[in-house]
Amino acid sequence: MIIAVSIIIICFLNTDLVSALEQNEASVTLSWSSQTIYQGSIVNVVIKFQNNAADELSIERIGLHFDWMAADDFAGRDFTASPIAVSAGGSHTFEAITITVSNDTSAGEHSYIVGVDGSDSYGDFAWDSPEYMIEVLSSGKKAFEDLLRTVQSELNEALNVTYESPEAISLLQQAKDAYTQANLDAGEGNYQDAISTLENVSSYLDQAEVAEQQYAEQMTQQQQLILIAVIIAIVVIVVVVIALVWRRRSKMKPKVKRVPMKEELTISGVTFSGDDTVNVVVDNSGTKDFAIAEVWINNEKQAFTMTPPMERVPPNESVHVSVTYAYSGGTSYNVKIVSDRKKVYLVSATAL
Repeated sequence: MIIAVSIIIICFLNTDLVSALEQNEASVTLSWSSQTIYQGSIVNVVIKFQNNAADELSIERIGLHFDWMAADDFAGRDFTASPIAVSAGGSHTFEAITITVSNDTSAGEHSYIVGVDGSDSYGDFAWDSPEYMIEVLSSGKKAFEDLLRTVQSELNEALNVTYESPEAISLLQQAKDAYTQANLDAGEGNYQDAISTLENVSSYLDQAEVAEQQYAEQMTQQQQLILIAVIIAIVVIVVVVIALVWRRRSKMKPKVKRVPMKEELTISGVTFSGDDTVNVVVDNSGTKDFAIAEVWINNEKQAFTMTPPMERVPPNESVHVSVTYAYSGGTSYNVKIVSDRKKVYLVSATAL
């Protein structure tokens, strides 16, 4: 009898037992840094552990296991060197755990659990939470939604403008149609097509703005010509009347018409070199000097340098503008120059 009891005691002392903490003796509450998770996302999860047991619990490890992980993989924290004590009926909020969702993770619903290793007065335990579900959205959807917010703002701004140019009105309609098509493509999950169509919307809006500016300049020039013609006609009539009344010649001094000073830029060339350099030749074809305030490529503001360096470009002078920009051969790019008077000059060029 003594020998049998001794054997049982020895076996008990040398057996690595892991007791099971009952599921209702603990619970967890999770706080996510983002409620929307995409392929490629990096999110933080804060876990609040609630001890519902009658004993104090010593937490050695806590982590999360998602169904896209290997069977024994967890993302979490290890406290074996300094376990966290959670009193009976108490709780502890752990420092955020960073979760990386790889681009290879399939879009859709995924299951996960919270695992806790520790010990209580009965020995070691391993506790798993109930299974939770989380939805992983397509990375293409995120890219579309990010671009959609920008393009939607541009379109709303354009819709608040009353265009008079027939070309600008047509381009605005094309932008509206393309915007509708992009949302239809996105609704069917064709995010690549939707993104490409949204980029077209932005291009149409830029072209409409340029067309309206050119139309306004043309109308101004026409009005000036009409005014000049009226003035000349009046002058001729006055001269004829004076000649008839006084019956003598009068020498008329030629009138000097002052030509209004006007800013006018001409983008006379766009070249691509070295895989990452875009060179733009800008000519001052107007009668006012100007400064280049901004350079944009495909709706992205770029840093630039000018050769020769000058603060303002005089009339009939040219300047070479260089932009460091990684381009792709065969792709068309919209280059936009903005002067210090906020006038916009746009040209499209294709990288060879």
